[in-house]
Amino acid sequence: QARPLATPGGAGTGSRYKAVVVLFMQGGLDSFNLLVPHSNCKPHPTHADLYAEYRAIRGFVGIDKAQLLPINSPAGTQPCDTFGVNPEGSAIRDLYNDGQLSFVANAGVMIEPIADKDEFRAGRKRRPPKLFSHSDQQEAAQTVHAQSALKSGVLGRIFNVLADAANAFQTEAFSVRGNALVLEGGPNPPITVSATGVSEFNAYRVLRDDVDALTGRTSSSVFGETWASELTRTLANAAEIATQLAASQVQTPFGNSDIERQMEQVAKVINAARGLYWSGKPERQAFFVERGGFDTHGGTRGTQSGLADIDNALSSFVDEMVLTGAWDDVVIVSASDFARTLTDNGQGTDHGWGGNMILAGGTVKGGRILGKYPDRMAECDVGCPLNLGRGRLIPTTPWEAVWHGVAEWFGVPTGRLNEILPNRPNFPPGLLFTRDELFRPAPPAPPTPPPTPPKPPPAAARPPCDRLIEGLFCDGRSYTQLGAQLPDGYDADACGALCSAFSDANRRDGCCRFTPYIMGLARRGCDFYHDAKWRSGGEGNEWDRENLMEGASGMCCPKRSATGECDPDEMKPAPPTPSPPPPPTPPSGPKRGPPPSPLV
Repeated sequence: QARPLATPGGAGTGSRYKAVVVLFMQGGLDSFNLLVPHSNCKPHPTHADLYAEYRAIRGFVGIDKAQLLPINSPAGTQPCDTFGVNPEGSAIRDLYNDGQLSFVANAGVMIEPIADKDEFRAGRKRRPPKLFSHSDQQEAAQTVHAQSALKSGVLGRIFNVLADAANAFQTEAFSVRGNALVLEGGPNPPITVSATGVSEFNAYRVLRDDVDALTGRTSSSVFGETWASELTRTLANAAEIATQLAASQVQTPFGNSDIERQMEQVAKVINAARGLYWSGKPERQAFFVERGGFDTHGGTRGTQSGLADIDNALSSFVDEMVLTGAWDDVVIVSASDFARTLTDNGQGTDHGWGGNMILAGGTVKGGRILGKYPDRMAECDVGCPLNLGRGRLIPTTPWEAVWHGVAEWFGVPTGRLNEILPNRPNFPPGLLFTRDELFRPAPPAPPTPPPTPPKPPPAAARPPCDRLIEGLFCDGRSYTQLGAQLPDGYDADACGALCSAFSDANRRDGCCRFTPYIMGLARRGCDFYHDAKWRSGGEGNEWDRENLMEGASGMCCPKRSATGECDPDEMKPAPPTPSPPPPPTPPSGPKRGPPPSPLV
């Protein structure tokens, strides 16, 4: 017996749908060139203002004030009342000004607060292991448990709590960029799709019975059991999700960069989950997308091109979410390995620590800079407490601060937040953002429509289509022939239209496939029936894919049993063969004889 598909974690509460999208900027974003001090700054001890100090320490990697996109911070909350957004961040600037995006200043991986460089150097406080290492800090940013060797992601832990609560949520996790640690450790493994959709194992249609036979029995070995369940789940889920995404479209144009295509796939999944295409109707979904190229040791071009792609992706994604009414139920959390050094290395910048991130969503309390933006950037003995050297700044806001509020917004009970954030007890409550600090209440759901009047009792149920199709279509008969041979009680037109629609909607590579769940049947593999001859695809007997896809074959038949019998499934008849044209009519008029012989 084949193993069942993994279902979304939790029984479901019927609550409002919500989604978190983690936007990871791999390589270490130079985020002090994402959010830059601009003007209206507090008095500065050594420079005209904080922007002047920024320009002095950043050298040629700094951005001229005239190029920055100005935004206002609530008066007196930060060292400057006016900041500048990177010139490639016009959509980020617009979301901030519209109150749908907040910046989080000087955030980073931490175990407990470190007040200044003296505490850091004295070793009086615990430091994250292997600071400035790409792989270690990428892991720490996604686990939000810097000192742990256990690799469970923060969203995986959130989903574990949501799925085993008294009122469990249905949850699903998707990575659009390969394996994503932030999603690991949940009730079900994350589903991986690519920026262009789902890559199916096409031979699964033919090998389905063999795979089921190979994996169907439970193994006493934990390794064998894991392998079997993962193989079955992966193959079946790929087929299911391909069908679901094929039925979901976006109405907003997305660009061709990789991150834009990733965000388009996220939008399609969200549209499908909130629409009529998803089988499990998940209430909580999480996504991981990633744009690389931010390890800018050799120049600033990677920062600018990367931010331009991300800005375009955000613009299209937000437009689509607003258009479909999902934006109030989505939050985007950015992250990166670390920031960059404020000083240059002669060509670019090196690995830093604390940096700036964004939080965006329809109910985010935007238009603010959360945390504390550094009021000094230079390296000095007195008055520069956060600069460890070369502009590596000690973070003043831990990753835990953001995920604390996001977890609450997502539905994690307050009493279980320590399971999500093991380092939460190490930080004072005022350093961790709450849901109410990060989010506005969502607008109320539309009123429930009045109940529909009771329908008249249904007519007597007709026998199902599938046995009829098995008996008649597998012999090569057409819908037209079917109509004359139906027993009483069968609706030939309804059966034919239903099966034809299923086949048209779910055909891939010339194979008619039955849609799973719609009629409660599992997907079956297909062999092909061409010119009244069953073709198994064996050696010397290749499938006629080209003709089949062009509709020239007799039909497409589900995989037959060992005895040659056809499974009860839908068929696709061939179009009628056109009659040959009549021979041309000879022209009228007197007959002409042969041409005269040439003179000799």
